[in-house]
Amino acid sequence: MTAFLLTQLTGLALAAKTPSREITPADPAVYGPALAYEKVENTSGCAAMVVGGDILYSIGRGALTTYDVSTPAAPKALGTLPGLGSVRQLAVQNGIAYVTARDSGLWLVDVKDPAAPKLLSRYDTVELATGIDVAGDVAFVALRVYGVELVDVSNPARPEHLCVFKTREAQSVKYHNQKMYIGDWNSGEITIADVSNPRMPKLVSLTQLDGYGDGIDLRDNICFAATGHHAKNDPTNDGYGRGHGVEIYDISDVAKPRKIAGVKFPQLYNGYRDFWTPRATASHLFVADTHNGVFALDISTLSAPRFIGHLRLPLAPATYAYRQTTQLPDAVAGIAVGDGVLYVAGSQTGLYVVPMPGVAVPLPPLRSAPPQIAPAPVQAPDARFHSYRPDGQVRGALIDGDLAWVACGRAGLHLLKLREDGMDVQRVWPLGEVFGVAAHGDMLAVAEGGAGLALYRRAEGSELRLLGRLQPPASGALVQRVWIPGDGRFAVYSTATSQLYFADISDPQAPRQVLRHGQSGLLYSDLVCHRALAGRYVGVNWHSGGLAWYDLGGDKPVVAKQVVERLASHLDGVVAVPGQDRMLYVIHGTYGLLSALAEGPSNEWPRYRLPDNQRMNGIPTIDGDVLALSERAGKRVSVVDISDITAPKPVAERQYKLEGNPDTVVFWRGRMLIPCGYQGLLLERRGGE
Repeated sequence: MTAFLLTQLTGLALAAKTPSREITPADPAVYGPALAYEKVENTSGCAAMVVGGDILYSIGRGALTTYDVSTPAAPKALGTLPGLGSVRQLAVQNGIAYVTARDSGLWLVDVKDPAAPKLLSRYDTVELATGIDVAGDVAFVALRVYGVELVDVSNPARPEHLCVFKTREAQSVKYHNQKMYIGDWNSGEITIADVSNPRMPKLVSLTQLDGYGDGIDLRDNICFAATGHHAKNDPTNDGYGRGHGVEIYDISDVAKPRKIAGVKFPQLYNGYRDFWTPRATASHLFVADTHNGVFALDISTLSAPRFIGHLRLPLAPATYAYRQTTQLPDAVAGIAVGDGVLYVAGSQTGLYVVPMPGVAVPLPPLRSAPPQIAPAPVQAPDARFHSYRPDGQVRGALIDGDLAWVACGRAGLHLLKLREDGMDVQRVWPLGEVFGVAAHGDMLAVAEGGAGLALYRRAEGSELRLLGRLQPPASGALVQRVWIPGDGRFAVYSTATSQLYFADISDPQAPRQVLRHGQSGLLYSDLVCHRALAGRYVGVNWHSGGLAWYDLGGDKPVVAKQVVERLASHLDGVVAVPGQDRMLYVIHGTYGLLSALAEGPSNEWPRYRLPDNQRMNGIPTIDGDVLALSERAGKRVSVVDISDITAPKPVAERQYKLEGNPDTVVFWRGRMLIPCGYQGLLLERRGGE
């Protein structure tokens, strides 16, 4: 092992080399002395850790790794399971590790033999799997703005969806005594919900924090909430970077949590590292605060927490603005309390051990009765829709005359015949996992997750013949979206991460990637214009990162123009206006109409609004004089009359609140066909009755 000691002098030197808005010195007179730590050899890139007995479970760089910590200060690697993608958090229960991996969903891994972890299953979460806790047969998966998804894991080889409980932005979640405690990010809240019926959670209370929310830890009737980014309660409006800290609440009355105390950490803002983790023992509290490091507090008197030490990790490259990097102390992504030691995860540099005899004393796991899953209620017919429920999450649909090609998640690719009074299954292809489908002529492009992008020839009698395949661009990545927006030479595909991929499919038997591009922001959803303007220009809404235009008219796709501003989020999208070379761009509750290669600044774009400043949000689809907006996180589909496209009006009788999470709407004979996640495929009845 290599030893490090971060002294006050070193801390000041680090601060002097970086902008003050990036890192502030941690004064030992305030935060306690610098703590010594040692790096575990041959480790890199850790995201989160859990200690169970003599085993340390760690995730990072797309892998789950186990360590023997029978000698706590000297972890010894036992086994590893790679290929898990963008791993974020984990929980371990009864020999099974539950690993959230953002765009790759939830992985269930058998770790009964820690030296040989075995993959049991991957569960297709509704959105980016971020936070995790498990109690009995229920897994709680935090999905950011979608809320928390509750999953039946009674059969770990085949988890089943229970429900999604919407919150403002769930980043982390903890379960105790029939309640789940959620750290909501941007809103800066502790959200408490009753999950005694895990099919139908009920909101109990919301508690405002003085910072962005994330990590939660529980001890008896005490809740510890770590916060970050910007302060929420600063009366001077100067809360920039002042939201870092930890708050302590008495939750004896979950309906009215009572704040006992709170402390602040040094001012910091780095938007690319946004996770904060508390871990409590009987008398001490440890908090991971990304680039700020780790803070140790004495909480023997809860109302007066006292700093006893802090650490910062070695310098590592850190992004702080669009394509700009600096050097900061490596971000601490997670911590775990061992016997006399604290384990620290450096997001780039690896695993560290902090000797803390007599201070790091782990508590036994929090015990309470798990929630009981009642049988699913019988679904009454929906007067608004005909429905089709496959055994998987319906993510997309493609209309082909009176047929619909439907991406049904783990249930594969389904072909349905659409009728005035319902839908009939014509054929099912069990292709593993199917996330999306696009077509050009008789060629079908299918996003098959871990199997990549597949190209098929459609033949008579509903036959499909495999022509070629592109593998995912990275281990653990899942191809989740595909578009063919131009003349059929190029397919565009996404793994729901920070890159957009373009493939030359002119020879479908030998498809090849010809462009990869990333702009500030991510591609969480259907953010690509399905039709190229002027036959060649494709607009893309990069989540909060602006607009990009791509030119597909040459031998290879190229980035034609970028408007790098903080524009629409991943909840809003773009659509080509039928019969025109204009693109409708949903943005900030309005929409704009843009010609190909439209330039910024965006405040010069004309905007069109609903009456009385009602907001328009969602992924748009246009059918004649009708605009459909699919709000996947909000579980809503709304219809807008655009017969005068400069004066949109809501269609009152076609505003739908749904059980599932709707994806991009398609139209059949004037009726909406809605891929609605775990609610299935919904066909609007005549007139939206």
